[in-house]
Amino acid sequence: MKILSWNVRGLGRPSKRHLVKGFICSVRADIVCFQESKFEDLHNSTWRSISGSRLNSFEFLLALGSTGGIIIAWDSSHISSTPNSQRNVLNYYRILKPS
Repeated sequence: MKILSWNVRGLGRPSKRHLVKGFICSVRADIVCFQESKFEDLHNSTWRSISGSRLNSFEFLLALGSTGGIIIAWDSSHISSTPNSQRNVLNYYRILKPS
């Protein structure tokens, strides 16, 4: 299992998203953790432009103004999430054993 953690310092520019997507695909990470995404909102279509189809599940905490923003994404064939009732708190995750 490969885990990628990266302070991306913003993902607003399409050229930066393309660079990040290429790197994610090249390392074939199962879990990706981005800090400083600087997104004030994140839609599925925007996430797909960054991750492709392999990292098909994600959670995020929004940036406050021009600082912060966290995205955690994963391949749902290896990881499952447990719902969390607290707002603005990322879920807890459990790694599935390979079958």
